Amino acid sequence: MFAGKHFQNAYVCDDIETAIEAFKAAGLAKEPRIMHSNGPTNTPDGIKNVEMKVAIFRMNGLTYELIQPINDETGVYANAADNGGAVRFHHTCCRVDDWAALRAEVDASQFPVAMEYDLGEGQVKAIYVDAREKLGHYIEFTWMPESMWRG
Repeated sequence: MFAGKHFQNAYVCDDIETAIEAFKAAGLAKEPRIMHSNGPTNTPDGIKNVEMKVAIFRMNGLTYELIQPINDETGVYANAADNGGAVRFHHTCCRVDDWAALRAEVDASQFPVAMEYDLGEGQVKAIYVDAREKLGHYIEFTWMPESMWRG
């Protein structure tokens, strides 16, 4: 479908600390760092703001992202229906090496773009493709310099 290598599953939560505890019960040993993110993103309806708490960690060879929306003007995170648990599956994320090729694939595809951001030359670029109708979830594609992937 699209280029890239799956490296992450992402979940929406109402309380990031409770979500982290759920992953600890499933085997997470290292305490993840919680980051605060607040900034603009491009959407089909223009620039919208997304503010959230985020925790990213590795467990059993896969990266996990926990997202607690605080102010989601895009509505992208709000549509992860409550399932009664601490976390709700939201999207997968694929690492992309060739951003221009990926963008061309997305533009030629039947999948609408939900939101996209570019933090500037040599910085993170990401796009959310709305694959909910076909796959039941969004797909995020991310590009960043190799040095950032190494951490």
